[in-house]
Amino acid sequence: MVGSLDAVHAAFMQLDRRPAVFDREIRRHVGRWRLDTSVPATDVIETFKRNADFILDDEKVVLPLHEPDGADLTGEFLIYYPDHVVPCVVYHDFSTGDLAEVAVEDLGETYPAWRLRFWHPEFDPGTEPTYVLEADAADPADLEPDEPVESDAPLPDDGEALLEELRAMITDQEVAEREDARRACELLPTSQFLADRGGLEGLVAAGTTEDAYGQQLHRFRIPDERLDGPVDVTEEYDIYPGSEVLVDSIEDVPGFPAEADVVNIEGRQLELSFHWDRGPDNPDLDVFELDSEERFVVGELLNPVPHDRKRAAVSTVADDERKRGWLSGTAAVGFRDGFDVPLSKARLNKFQYEAAYGALTADDVFCIHGPPGTGKTRTLVEVVRAACADGNRVLAVAHSNQAVDNLLVGDSTPNRPDPSSIHAAVESTDLTAARTGDRTSNDLVAERYAGNDLYQSDVVCATMSGAHRFGEDIFECAVVDEATQATIPDSLIPAASAKQLVLAGDHRQLPPYYAGEGEAEEAMVESLFDHLLALYGDDVAATLKTQYRMHEAIAAFPNREFYSDDLTHGQRNRTWSIAPLDPLAAVHVEGTEERSPANSYYNEAEAAVVAEEVARLLDVGVTPDDVGVITPYSGQIGKIRAALARLDHHGTDRVKVATVDAFQGSEREAIVVSFVRSNPEGHSGFLTFPNEGPRRLNVALTRARKRCVLVGNFDTLRTRAPGMDPEDSAADVYQRLYEHLEETGSLSKQECSIE
Repeated sequence: MVGSLDAVHAAFMQLDRRPAVFDREIRRHVGRWRLDTSVPATDVIETFKRNADFILDDEKVVLPLHEPDGADLTGEFLIYYPDHVVPCVVYHDFSTGDLAEVAVEDLGETYPAWRLRFWHPEFDPGTEPTYVLEADAADPADLEPDEPVESDAPLPDDGEALLEELRAMITDQEVAEREDARRACELLPTSQFLADRGGLEGLVAAGTTEDAYGQQLHRFRIPDERLDGPVDVTEEYDIYPGSEVLVDSIEDVPGFPAEADVVNIEGRQLELSFHWDRGPDNPDLDVFELDSEERFVVGELLNPVPHDRKRAAVSTVADDERKRGWLSGTAAVGFRDGFDVPLSKARLNKFQYEAAYGALTADDVFCIHGPPGTGKTRTLVEVVRAACADGNRVLAVAHSNQAVDNLLVGDSTPNRPDPSSIHAAVESTDLTAARTGDRTSNDLVAERYAGNDLYQSDVVCATMSGAHRFGEDIFECAVVDEATQATIPDSLIPAASAKQLVLAGDHRQLPPYYAGEGEAEEAMVESLFDHLLALYGDDVAATLKTQYRMHEAIAAFPNREFYSDDLTHGQRNRTWSIAPLDPLAAVHVEGTEERSPANSYYNEAEAAVVAEEVARLLDVGVTPDDVGVITPYSGQIGKIRAALARLDHHGTDRVKVATVDAFQGSEREAIVVSFVRSNPEGHSGFLTFPNEGPRRLNVALTRARKRCVLVGNFDTLRTRAPGMDPEDSAADVYQRLYEHLEETGSLSKQECSIE
């Protein structure tokens, strides 16, 4: 497609706009109505349907026409009617003077589709349209190089204390993971423990052997009767050589559970080396293993591989003078004098353009701050495209497999690339891409990118940990999406493999590690993004400031509270809503919080109100898939799902109900939030932790596009718990939220009886 839809819309709005007029009879007579070359018109319609700038209030879609032989706009347009008996597009027929229609399934064979063809990547006009050329003209200020940036707070001793702190952090994470596994093994049913952590049950003892150093190894085997053919223990059960495991007997045999290392896996047999110093010391274990028919469970205690990769990355960066310089703030970070490949302002807004330009001209590091809905991933993709067009290889990473797939293909289908994805750049240019690993659930990624040559592709997509396989500086640039959700050691893995590092994220949302819902203290860990901002400030960063996700009423409070009122709103989303419902609503519910068996909280009164709010959305035509329910407490999830199941509505099981953490990075047409906590003392737990609490609230408030409903006891939330100092509580943030809801007339009180 020529230019972004934002650029097409901007140019279209400058023109004298009018409905398209065709004389179908004359064109039929001279043979110019039916096309020799079909146009994928349905794909074009789908593209415009995804951009609200072209959607009318009644869900009809404006389809702007370009010139017959070029991609410049004419001001003419078709109207797509999705709700017609047969979906169709409408134009004015000159010969009859009336409106005429073409069924969508026939449109691609007709002349009107010819005037839409350059909105599809299969058709190239040969020359850029005027609006793209004008947008691409660089401002002189854009080409002025930034001066080298010195840190105002360099670390002493070249950051040696930081490096030791990072190494200790990795060790602490290993200790914490082991403790979590031990606790889970003790509390959870075996099946759930294995499903959550990996492992297998039903093994039998198969004797002992020795390793090359004389260390005794114990063999465990999957019985023949359990399997029909060969088995890949690593692939099917997530147990690897080098893993630390918990070994337990299915019966309560003394000495178990015990802890061991997986030394070798061969076929259906595992060889383990037990840690007698960590597990229970059972002197009869050897005899028992050899002589008993007892069955055993082997579950993962710790996979040390990701932690070892982080240690290696810390050491690599520590040994690199240049990278250690920016990590410690002891060196200035520089910028190049411009960039050889022009950026397209047609693809990016002003803030996105400036951020991409800063990233591409940075010699060392650059941070892109992308608040919710501001196009952070779109900007990163443009950085990748331009860097590769300049002959560079790029490593594109994110913290999880799902986030990597989102960066690579986004919402693409086999026939319709998501324009904000690397896949779209691959489809429209000669860019090549590959995806490391095989842990993708996306069919398009698996078919097009998994298994491609990692060392010949222009851009390689990987998780943080998956980027370990590459040597030092084999990429010119590494871009990290959702970088604020990664620890410093995590981010140093891609940093070790690239000469330049670009981090994109939002440090006003959840950090890499944070307190669980039952914890009494914060457990925040700093990201590399936060660390670099603390060292160098905004001189190594750019902020995206136009949000395209939320109705302005939904965005108003988070904009003021978390983003200093810097965000503006895109025209397409500023006023979109779900009639007749208001975009922002809150319900004050004085329910009763209760403890769940898993030490979480639930509130059945709030769950009932949440169900009522979901029903209200479904009643006005919102589909269940477009509704999300967010709650900070996992104990509330089951209560809400049960309340939804009692509704007299179909499809309530398709409403996503999840914690705040699980919703970060997601969005829905409508969101309902249940805060759960309700007590007269003002105890709100981790909701009001001074640093994490506001970040968690920010995530919850910024997931909705058209309607956001907040359900909770606002008296509890805005009250500081007894004995708590103001600086140790975020209750004041909830107080300001409460005042905002009252000022805007969004707050109501609802009595809810529980049967």
